[in-house]
Formats: sequence, structure tokens, C-alpha cells
Amino acid sequence: MAYIGGKWTTVGESKGLGAKINVVSKERAVAMVSDRGILAIPLEMNWGADDSVKVFTAEDWAKNSLNTFGYDTTAPEVEKIKEIFLGGASELVVARLNGKGDKATNGICTAKYPGTRGNDLEISIEADPDSGTVENELSKATVSFSASGSEVTVKFSNLPVGYKPKAAVVKDGKEVSKGVSVNESADSITIYITPDIGDGAFSVQAFAAQDSSKILLSTGECTATVTPATKSTIKLKEGSAQDNYGETGITVSYEVTDNTVKATLTGAEEYTITPELKQGAATLSPQAGKLTLDQQDGSITYTFLSGLAESQNYTLTIKAKKTAEEEAEQEISTYSFSTQKEGEDKEASVTGSYSSATPAELKGTLPAKYIVKTFLDGAEVDKQTVKNVGKLQDNDFVIWNRSIQLEENAGVPLTGGSNSEVTQGDYSEALNKLEPQVFHVLALPVKNEQLQQMFIEYTKRLRDELGIKFVTVMPPTEEPANYEGIIQVANVLEDEGVNQEGDLVYWVAGLQAGCKVQDSCGNLDYTGAYTVDVNYTQRGLENLIDGGYFAFHLARGEDRQQHVRTWLDINTLTDFGEGQDENWTRNQTIRVIDQCCNDLAALFNNRYASRIPNTDAGRAALRTDIKMYLEELEAKKAIDTFDSSSIVIEEYDKRTVVVQVLITPINALEQMYMTIFIQ
Repeated sequence: MAYIGGKWTTVGESKGLGAKINVVSKERAVAMVSDRGILAIPLEMNWGADDSVKVFTAEDWAKNSLNTFGYDTTAPEVEKIKEIFLGGASELVVARLNGKGDKATNGICTAKYPGTRGNDLEISIEADPDSGTVENELSKATVSFSASGSEVTVKFSNLPVGYKPKAAVVKDGKEVSKGVSVNESADSITIYITPDIGDGAFSVQAFAAQDSSKILLSTGECTATVTPATKSTIKLKEGSAQDNYGETGITVSYEVTDNTVKATLTGAEEYTITPELKQGAATLSPQAGKLTLDQQDGSITYTFLSGLAESQNYTLTIKAKKTAEEEAEQEISTYSFSTQKEGEDKEASVTGSYSSATPAELKGTLPAKYIVKTFLDGAEVDKQTVKNVGKLQDNDFVIWNRSIQLEENAGVPLTGGSNSEVTQGDYSEALNKLEPQVFHVLALPVKNEQLQQMFIEYTKRLRDELGIKFVTVMPPTEEPANYEGIIQVANVLEDEGVNQEGDLVYWVAGLQAGCKVQDSCGNLDYTGAYTVDVNYTQRGLENLIDGGYFAFHLARGEDRQQHVRTWLDINTLTDFGEGQDENWTRNQTIRVIDQCCNDLAALFNNRYASRIPNTDAGRAALRTDIKMYLEELEAKKAIDTFDSSSIVIEEYDKRTVVVQVLITPINALEQMYMTIFIQ
């Protein structure tokens, strides 16, 4: 028996012999201010994954934009992404909106992602001039087909060593697995077809498989004939009724069809009606495949299905009682009848027949190796020299078809790639995918009232109900959002061919994401590529402040040149709630608050929750970590000097502590009022 050991929580908690020892530092500097810079955005793209979010850094963007977005960083199609990083974001979390389209293909390969960018891909195959030629050992292989009953047999002859027989069933141009099963041996394959394959023609493709590739040898044409399943039915015979309506005034009439008995009641409006169906002494309840009950106002219908036993006698009793009174039920009518089962249960069956075969055209000699190139917009992005398709490695742009034999060509383009049309549901799905991610800013560069309200409610729910602190940047709405977590950009763009009301959001969102917790985004030069409309008077800018809008204006810089600069770093909050004041309109204040909430929640969740005992020592350790964290914020000039005695941690119950702390966020200077005295 081993000694007890490890850490302990409570004295006497373990049974046995040994020592449990805790090693605890008196003070632990675990609290630290986390980095900012992460921006999340649902985005329309011509290339990229359609089923998950993509997370990459500014460095990833610079190196791998071609693979991620299908374009290099200089292309106009990704200019908006460039604006985000020019604004200052260091990391981007993208959920693709239009990725449910088709992938381009050319028979040799299929584009890695859906989207129109796949149509700009092309594959060329040429013989490697340095490798010579070899005999095509598969050219002598033969295949024969036969069908009997529900089996189709494929026999292979002269299959070279190292190859295995494979087969696939194709119907209506698509490979099918439902309705078939395959049994393979060394030189033959037996395909078992079931009625699920359906009536009509299907093909059996015979392959020689080696490594991860398979070469088509022959295609056999077959036909499936399905004999449908049959099921017995239940027939009801007319019966007889015994009525005892008493003083109820209710009358009941019965109607029997092929497999139903229906009781119709008259004058039962003030009564609660209960039916009871019996087979001998046994009471029957509705059961799938055997019996159903449909009870509506004024009628009761039982339907008898084939799963019931045949030739049985039944009684249907109707009971009634006054709905508004507490009195016993009384039997008002009984109907006796019988059933007869007709027909027999028969499973569906299938038979197959073979008609013809088409051998694949296989050349007698082949190049020993091929050079396979992938081009995007005419530029080579991948090159491989291989013996056969099985040796090809999928690259960043295409997935190879492993069922072909490589053949020389002058370049075959991929076609059929498409983007799906974006709906409001796609935005909702994107928000669901983004919810588990970590980000500081969410961007909606679209002026659409319904979408904007969706994002506003999403922001409020995550901030206020789930405690996930971030801000959302978007264009103005008909009525300002009036919420500290929403930043609305007032200016529009003057450029042609852009979303003039929304595309400025990319840069502003990047700016807000990359802003340090102790800094302000006010009075900063616009560093993006667009032309911002800053045609505002001083009064016009003041009106924007009153509305809670983030704006740009024209200002003279130290170089005495005119610069487009941000105005005040404010959010849309204009009506203050309980515990709020004008400081809450400043994004610098919200950054400090959000940073504290996110970092201290992470500190508690990762270091204390379900790990540290709720004791005086545990609470003291938590207090020390909070104090050290706030001291770091103080050193960064994010908060003013704070009194550590304001940190109060109390035990609420055995599992819960209540923490209170007083901080004062620092804001950057925004105004100066001066008096100059002349002597």
C-alpha cells in the first residue's frame, strides 16, 4: 500500500499513512495587465474557411495573406483588412459570412475553400524531362462485372503487385454509400445492394488502389429493381352501442371506417370527456405503430395500425363529468366492436442486373515522373514532382483528386467557385462563433438598422449578463445607441467604389483595439488609405459630441500642415444610469473598467476558482493579487493613486466571496483654459 502524499486542503482529509505537504509562497505576483489589440469581425471574403473562425496576427497577415484571404497584402480586395492593422490592431479574429458557396474544381483537384477566388486557380501537368518513361503496368489489368439477386460482383485480373482492388457505387453522378455494402478480397469485390439504393440505373466504378491514390480501370452499368415493402392493415367491423346519458343531455354517435372508430358527441360543451379503450380487461393507450388517439372538441377518433394483434374484440367507453364541479365521472356510452387483420407484412427486396462495361483508356507507357504546378492569377504558388497522384501533397489552395491518372496538359483552370449570398442569419451565426473567442473590439462596418440593432443587443448581453467586456464599433443608427459599449463613427468617406458610410469603421476599430489601457484615441492622425469627409464647423463637431459620436476633424499639426485627426475618444452614452457620470462617455474610462473586469475575472477563474480554500489565508492571497494588479495599472498611469485599504474581501458563504475596491481611472487632457496677463 502506498503512502498518502501530495497537497492537502483540510487536516484529516485522507486515510492511511504518510505526509501531505503544501508549499505556498507568502506573496505571489500572478496578477498582470493583459495585452490589448484583438479585433473580431464578421467578414465577406472570396476565399477562406467557411465553418470556423480564423485567428491571425499582424505578422501572419503580412506573411500569409495570400493563403488566408487569397490575395497578397497589396491587392484592393484586402484593403479593408489593411485598414484594420493600419489602425493599430495586433490580432484579428475573422468569421466568414459568405462561405457556404461552391468550391471550384477541374477534375484534377478541388479548391481548398469555397468562393469565387478558386476560379483564378489553374493546374498544369507536364512530363519531367529528366525522368524518362516507364511501362504502365495497369494497362494490362482487366475487370469483369456480373449481377445476381442483390449482389454485384467485380472480378480483377492481372492486377500488378502492390495494387488493391477498390470499387465505388455511383448514382445520379454522385458516389453513394447508403443502400450498399462492400466485401473486398484479393481479386474481387462483392457489392451488396439494399432497397435503399432505389429503383433505376447505377454504376460500379472499379479502381486499382495504391498508397492514397486509386486509378479507374472500368465502369460497369447496372440496374436495381426494388420490390416495395407491404404491410398488413386492420379492418374494423361495425359494432353496437349501449347508452346511459342520464341527466347529462349528451348524445353520442359512432362511425366506423377501414381502420378508425369515431365517436361524435353533442351537448358536451360543459363536460370534461374521457375515453377508455379496452381489449378484454386490458386498457389500451396510444402507441406508435399500433394505436393513435385524436381527441378534439366534440369528437374522439381511435386509429388502429398494423402493429396490433389481429382479430380482437374491443370496447370503447365514454365518460363525462361537469367541468366546473367536483363530481365523479359517469359512463354515458359504451361501444363494442371487433377488428380483423388483413394482408401480410413483407419487407422490401432488391435485385440487380448488369448490362455493359466501359474500360478506362490507359496508355501503355507513362512518364516516370510528372511536374505538377498550381497557379493563382498566373503566378506559380506550388510545384511538385511526383510519380503519381497518390504522391501529391495537398497545398494551401487545392485538394487533389486521388481517383485519376496524371496526364500532361497545357493548364486546366478551376471553375464553379462561388460565394453564398449573405443573410442576417449568417451574421447571427458568425456572432455565435465569435462568442467563445477573446477580443477587445467587435466591428460592424455595415450601415443596416436591423443588423446594427442585433449587434447592439449582442454587445449589451455579453457585457452586462455574461461579463465579457468589449466594445463594438459601427456606423451611426437612426437613434444613437446610448450605451458605453457602442462607438458610432460619424464621418463618411469621399472615395469612389467603397462603402462610404461603413468602411471607416475598419480603421477606427483597429485603433480602439490597439489602444493601450492608459492611452486615449483622441487627437490622433488618420493613417489609413481613404479620404475622410471632415467638412464640419465647430458647432457641427459640438453637435456630434452631444449625440455621442466618434468623429474626425481637420487640424493643423506641428508641421503646420492640415491633418485629418480623431476628435474626442467618446462612446454613445448620453443618458447616465445609476452609478454613471460623464466619465463613462470616455472610451479611456471604459478601457480601464473593461481591463479590470477581464483581467481580474481571469485571475480569479485561473488561480482561485475551485482551487484555493475560502479561508482567511485564501482571501488574503486574493487581496494581495488584486492589490498588485491595481498597482501595475497605477504604474501605467491608467488609474490614479489608490488606497489599498479600499480593497475589502468578505466571506459570503462557504463557496463565495464579495469583493469591493475603489479606483479612479485617469483620462488624458482634452481642454485648456488659460489667462495671459500683460504687464
